[in-house]
Amino acid sequence: MNIDYLQVGNGRLGSLIANRVKKHLKGDIRFARIDPVRGLILPTNTRSQIKINRLVICISPSVRNPWCWRDLLFGLSAQVVNGEIEIGQLLMISSTRVYDGIERGIVTAETQPVAVSEKAEALLEAENTIRSLAKYHHIFRPSGLYGKSYQKYSQILKLSDSNKPFRFGVDEQQVADQVMLRIQQETSVCSIALLTDSCGYYKGQKKSFEQIEKYSVQGRVLKNSVIEYQA
Repeated sequence: MNIDYLQVGNGRLGSLIANRVKKHLKGDIRFARIDPVRGLILPTNTRSQIKINRLVICISPSVRNPWCWRDLLFGLSAQVVNGEIEIGQLLMISSTRVYDGIERGIVTAETQPVAVSEKAEALLEAENTIRSLAKYHHIFRPSGLYGKSYQKYSQILKLSDSNKPFRFGVDEQQVADQVMLRIQQETSVCSIALLTDSCGYYKGQKKSFEQIEKYSVQGRVLKNSVIEYQA
């Protein structure tokens, strides 16, 4: 059984990505649930091997759910190891949370993550897991999402906090665009993207990256950037 495009997660950001895919990508487009034990749960049962050309995982596990990123991919990993599923390209929506252990300095897509909190450690484990699940993987680490579906964070960006002088965000549309761009590319590389709107808020005031770069000795400064590397 061959599936050209399969997406897990159809929430606020997931819906934006799905709408772009439906508009621009021709071929078999499907959606599935994922279970920590059973793995991918497809609407059609089949005993033959499932080959997925593109798999997008765009979900936000919550502490209210009985699972989190740490164990979410166990079932999918077993499906791949057992030969039940073969994935060509796997795209995962992560976040800049994986840098929460870096207190100051300029952080780019090339910066080695330092995860301190339990959520950050679990998310980083999930990132490392997907590297072994597909021939090519692409990890997106957006900063705080804002836009029509994330209006709350638009206000948080503007808050002045002496304990957190820098805040960064990225428009939901920009994230969906970057994911769609990677989906459309015929690529033989893997990638990691740190996504911001190329600006930042310093003590409540919006400034360009160039303006806040010099203040990186005071706190963590995120730079919109992408790194590509061989599988």
